Amino acid sequence: MPYKKGPNNTLRFYDTHTGRYASMPFMSFAPAPKNKKSYEERLKEKREMLYNRAIKSKDKYLYDIFIFIENNFPGEVSLINDKIYHKEIKSTREIDLVTKKCIIEIKSGKVKHRSKQFLAQKDFAKDYNKHHIVYAPDITDKKLIELKNKGIDVVRKKEDLLERIKK
Repeated sequence: MPYKKGPNNTLRFYDTHTGRYASMPFMSFAPAPKNKKSYEERLKEKREMLYNRAIKSKDKYLYDIFIFIENNFPGEVSLINDKIYHKEIKSTREIDLVTKKCIIEIKSGKVKHRSKQFLAQKDFAKDYNKHHIVYAPDITDKKLIELKNKGIDVVRKKEDLLERIKK
């Protein structure tokens, strides 16, 4: 019999080296520690999540812009199509794309009646110490000039967007 009960109902085992029963060696039944993910694994998961959000987005140009920025500045994009709390309106605001330095609002179409939204978004970006950029490749010349006169940073080309991100 390899095991028997000892004093105070402790489990004792037969030690073949000594020929006697001895107390059980300490055995830990704690759960095994979880494998902590490395920085590279977490970064890879984050990029996959951003990629999936970009590809599922209804915004016409969001996926192209995401891939363009990631190809030129790997790891620069931190959020895509996410909602962030805005203190001023006491509600959440949807953000198209956020990089380490700026918030990019991507608009398709001719961008009519959006001046108030862009100005509110610009103030929101200031609260987070980020630069606000509107990427609108289909915007009319008249609307582009109007928005620039109001102090909104609007770009039509990907290369111009890249230059603004570098600043």
